[in-house]
Amino acid sequence: MNERVRNRSGDTLEQPVGRQGRLVVLAGPLFGRAFAVDGDETTIGRCPEATIVLDDHPGVSRRHAVIVQVGGQFAVEDLGSRNGTFVNGQQVTQRTPLRFGDRLQLGADCVLLFTYSDPAAEFLDHLRRMETVGRMTAGIAHDFNNLLMVLVTSLEHLRKLPLDDVLPGMDAGAAAEDGLAAALQGVELTKKILSLSRPADDVMALVDVEGLVRDAAHLSRRLMGDLVRLRVQVEPELTIWGSRGDLQQVLINLCINARDAMPRGGVLTIKARRVGRSSKRLPGNGERVLIEVCDTGVGMDEETRERVFDPFFTTKDHTRGTGLGLATAFATVQRHGGTIQVDSELGRGSRFSILLPIARAQPSPVTKHRMATPMRGLGGRGLSRVLVIDDEPLVLRSTRRQLKSLGYSSGLFADPDEALETLRADPHGFDAAVVDLHLDGTSATELIPKLRAIRPELPILVFSGHWTDEQGAALRQQNVALLQKPCSAETLERALRRLAGSRDDA
Repeated sequence: MNERVRNRSGDTLEQPVGRQGRLVVLAGPLFGRAFAVDGDETTIGRCPEATIVLDDHPGVSRRHAVIVQVGGQFAVEDLGSRNGTFVNGQQVTQRTPLRFGDRLQLGADCVLLFTYSDPAAEFLDHLRRMETVGRMTAGIAHDFNNLLMVLVTSLEHLRKLPLDDVLPGMDAGAAAEDGLAAALQGVELTKKILSLSRPADDVMALVDVEGLVRDAAHLSRRLMGDLVRLRVQVEPELTIWGSRGDLQQVLINLCINARDAMPRGGVLTIKARRVGRSSKRLPGNGERVLIEVCDTGVGMDEETRERVFDPFFTTKDHTRGTGLGLATAFATVQRHGGTIQVDSELGRGSRFSILLPIARAQPSPVTKHRMATPMRGLGGRGLSRVLVIDDEPLVLRSTRRQLKSLGYSSGLFADPDEALETLRADPHGFDAAVVDLHLDGTSATELIPKLRAIRPELPILVFSGHWTDEQGAALRQQNVALLQKPCSAETLERALRRLAGSRDDA
């Protein structure tokens, strides 16, 4: 609902009624910060007792100005400040109406925009920012995965060598083990980053909410310590559709955050119940499942609460958090058609609320990436020689080491055209192809038809650190297998055996 008002120039404007005000710093040391304007009076100044504290602005008085709200209308009044208060360039000498879009200046260099807070618009803006971050991180993660691929395969190779015999007393074998362990942790971190931009390859199915919550509580209980009491309140016979593993990870992450918010102990409560139509606090319509994770911990201030789902934002030190847990939870819940929000107050704890659609009917099953039909090849001979196409020389060499350790020979090509010419000269010279999805000047989706034109039954494994839903669907239609990069030698061997099995069963 809007009210038609006139500004100081006489123009007619639409004034939103009943919306919470907000001040955004346009000039000064706190540029970009936003502060809520709610309640009957909002005091602005440098003293700790002010509602909005601008202690980084030297031109602002201790009690500079106050914004009052009466019947949904706002006005500003100067509190005897030494440098004055101005609205759209005009000094405030008495209580002056303040409308959305006005510029409020305190002193010489502090300029704030008075606007309104629209939860729906802010939520959509947050979704857009998450989408942008997802695209950026996916591209970075792809390049990072190539580096991790080299590290993992090279360290695996070193680990198999008799390093301690060659370098006695140097702990070379232990160094290789530690390096490999660190690289594998990097792989897991990259998977978390990628989960912000694309679904995980987990099986979607009907999920019993009671079992989901109780299992997550059981797994979390051993992490709580003696000072935290864990309580579970779950309605029976609630079912949702989704990835049980992903949803369980969301709940465990929330429980770990709750534990960290209660360093002196407290109560952690996990609740799940059926809710009806929309309430003011919970958006959306229709029957849904509400899962709440509540703690009695230190709580959050408004700035932390607004940023809590942002990727890489964390209040923990670098040894305890990466800032990905809640960002991943946000992406996971959104991917399941749900919403997640947080209510918190300093000193009074936090409550994370997850809303998910109730499963009414079982959708068509969604399975992990797999080949659509069996591949026909060289009978029971199995795979022995593998064609590898990747435009990163380091990745080519590390893949060759992996294949050699598994007993395969390989032909390595950084240039796709050269690989095509080699295959054209001897179509049966290779038993399978391993192709990177993102190649310089082309991609696997464009290269695969050219390979199949030379040899239609060639088994192909597409190797990548990242693919979109559209790319995954297109590749499956081309009858190929997908494998996440980087991976261990054992994982690569299992994928190649599946290729050989598909041919042998044909």
